[in-house]
Amino acid sequence: MCSIIASFSKNKTQELAAINAYRCQHSHSIYVFKDYQVVYSHRDFGPLIMNDHDLPEGYIVCIS
Repeated sequence: MCSIIASFSKNKTQELAAINAYRCQHSHSIYVFKDYQVVYSHRDFGPLIMNDHDLPEGYIVCIS
């Protein structure tokens, strides 16, 4: 099972990531969009740990 979460708020994204942490521990992706452009992109194996990333302002989308 996977999880797709998105928010403009870093705190809300972190809260949703913690709630859905049990769903998938294999890999994750993080994208931040601002003015219709991707301003941050990260893909890796392992669980999604939001504190490991200094995310810019924008619409944050996480897939795990």
